[in-house]
Amino acid sequence: MNRFTAFFIILFFSSCTGNILYKKYSQIPGGKIYLAKCGACHQIRNIEKYSFDTWKKKIQEHEKRIQLNTEEREMITLLNQKVKMN
Repeated sequence: MNRFTAFFIILFFSSCTGNILYKKYSQIPGGKIYLAKCGACHQIRNIEKYSFDTWKKKIQEHEKRIQLNTEEREMITLLNQKVKMN
């Protein structure tokens, strides 16, 4: 398999994963804010892989840059737990 083919296979599967996560997160409170604010700069990530403390720290590191208000910060922070419950 050449590099060109491998690149497109990886691109295809990563885009499928992003679509699945987009659909899943958009149905959970705080998910639409996460998709809009974080997804503007980052690829949508599977936030279930982060512990709550790690996720909270990531949000705190980015909150000023992406201009989160208090309510948005709390909703995105709690999204980690809500996703794991669904």
